[in-house]
Amino acid sequence: MQLYQLIIIFSTVPLILAQMPSFHSLRHINLVSLLLCLAYSICVTAGSINIGKSKDAPFRDYSMNGSQLNKVFGAFNGISIIATTFASGIIPEIQATIAAPVKGKMLKGLCMCYGVIICTFFSVAISGYWAFGNQSKGTILSNFMGDENPLLPTWFLLMTNIFTLLQLIAITLIYLQPTNELFEKWFANPKMDQFSTRNILPQLIFLSLSVITATTLASMLPFFGDIMALFGAFGCTPLDSFCQWFSTM
Repeated sequence: MQLYQLIIIFSTVPLILAQMPSFHSLRHINLVSLLLCLAYSICVTAGSINIGKSKDAPFRDYSMNGSQLNKVFGAFNGISIIATTFASGIIPEIQATIAAPVKGKMLKGLCMCYGVIICTFFSVAISGYWAFGNQSKGTILSNFMGDENPLLPTWFLLMTNIFTLLQLIAITLIYLQPTNELFEKWFANPKMDQFSTRNILPQLIFLSLSVITATTLASMLPFFGDIMALFGAFGCTPLDSFCQWFSTM
């Protein structure tokens, strides 16, 4: 199966689930996403430690490879990944503005959010880099497959990949919500019921078009991930790293 075919198949699920009307309908998805993230982190960390301590552990080199240009783009990619990871702090920030005291609730929400992220994100990053060195790939699960034979049992790899797939669906739904809110602001009629045909039909059309457009671009461009990483590094870093903490001051 080609990559573009997998992208198209995957996009059908967010295309259907993206029709959820607001953040409030995502509270259960957020909980499931958290549990999936914890399960994935535990599996990957345990797998990396197991491989690193096994007699067939791969050779580890912790030096930086590649040309200067590759290192620069790799740095942007890393910044984008970190910024996207910490972007979940936006959600408690929004929720904290609902009722006073805003400052206290926002700070507690951000601290809890970042605490979970540090436990999951850094456990995977540190254990993966320790086990594979500079041969660590963008997705550490790719390293688990080995050059010829899988380094871990097949059932373990399948379970971890399922966690990843479900987590990607949950993340996609969360990041589609600002687009949903924007379309509701532009095309919805506040005087009519939220679930009336007048409000549901524009949401269905424009949300579907946005998902289809993103899927088409991702399928056409083999370097779509690198482009998103570059723009994400510039777009997400100020929003996630500075604006939140300034708002708590």
